[in-house]
Amino acid sequence: MSYADKISTLQRRLTPFSQKIEKQRLLSSIKKGMMDLTIVLLVGSIFAMLLFLSRLNWFGAAFLSQWQDLWQFLIFSTYGMLAIYLGVSVSYHHSKHLNTPFFYSIFLSVVAVVVSHLVLSGSVNMADLKFANLLIGLAVPLLTVEVIHQAGKKKESTRLKGIPLGSRKTAYQLVISSTYLILISLLFYACRLYVVESGLIQWGWRLIAGFDTPVMIFLIVLLEMLFWFIGLNGYSILAALVLPIATNNLVLNTNLLAAGKEATHIFTPNFWDFFAGMSGSGLVGALAVLAIFSKVDSLRTKGKVAIIPSIFHISEPILYGLPIAYNPYFFIPFVIGTPLLAVCQWFVFKWGWVNVPAYHVADLPLPLAQVLATLDWRALLLVGVVFGASILMYYPFFKLYEKEVIATELAAEKDQRFDDLDLDF
Repeated sequence: MSYADKISTLQRRLTPFSQKIEKQRLLSSIKKGMMDLTIVLLVGSIFAMLLFLSRLNWFGAAFLSQWQDLWQFLIFSTYGMLAIYLGVSVSYHHSKHLNTPFFYSIFLSVVAVVVSHLVLSGSVNMADLKFANLLIGLAVPLLTVEVIHQAGKKKESTRLKGIPLGSRKTAYQLVISSTYLILISLLFYACRLYVVESGLIQWGWRLIAGFDTPVMIFLIVLLEMLFWFIGLNGYSILAALVLPIATNNLVLNTNLLAAGKEATHIFTPNFWDFFAGMSGSGLVGALAVLAIFSKVDSLRTKGKVAIIPSIFHISEPILYGLPIAYNPYFFIPFVIGTPLLAVCQWFVFKWGWVNVPAYHVADLPLPLAQVLATLDWRALLLVGVVFGASILMYYPFFKLYEKEVIATELAAEKDQRFDDLDLDF
């Protein structure tokens, strides 16, 4: 089987899988809901940064430390209520999928999230909502909207016949809401008895913690690069599965920082975006630099077009412009080399050489994004080393591709000269 046949086979096997993920309504609602949280994460990270800076020994710390209670409150108002914000966002998008009343869906979802968490924690203190499990903020709204959707399928004639038509809808929603909240309270009470108090929950936490390991980092980035290589948006396909866990790690880090402790969780959204995907998915900024210094005019032009987007971690111009997708010359560095460099960076954070990316930033250029995500000047050194390593990684493969382009252009030029002769035998 030729290389082209192998790539074609890979595409045939992965494309249906990716399409199912993209079209799956639950995963689609999760992905859109997680994306909507960006502004909440950004605002919360600003206050987390101010709290961190207020504890350092520098001339501005005295002023910032006067407002530590305010920073703590604002962190609670953003990160601490993230499960509720997520409930609003996920229920809104899922209600659009199922065409259910969106305000009623959001209202019941938020109430169900609060009730579920308070029952699970065994407390009626609203302060215990702080840093509620994001899994509740994901699962409960999806279940709530599905219940509303199924309840809405019943014919009007079966809905509380003795009640006047004008009040029937409100009464029906009241019955559904009360019944649902009682049932979900019982469900989470049972979870508390048989999952939390029995210790089974620890297995679940260990499973989630398993994503923040070198093996899982390698597999996640490898899958993303495989999807990109066959022309599919790998980030978008995996976002619904990966972002909830990465964001949960971000929340846990913020919880630790707010308590005056050191952040320990490495695999956060910014690790995925700005370190594993430095200069764009596949570290393709290195290819943009190599293309700028190419002997071939067409490659130089593509490099110049792609260099600015790569500074802002946008990879599509070089992925589809060079191209990398379906290009056999770049399979090894792009699909295999990228996850290896991601794992190397994971160990850099694990060994404490650079602070973990505990703060959320978005749409910032290289290397400002990396510095602010870690609040560590050593991130500059890490960016330089990784970017240099990615250039070295791509260099021999780029040169092979460059020779192929030169040969193709020479052959095309030769054919054009024969065509210009306009010979007619």
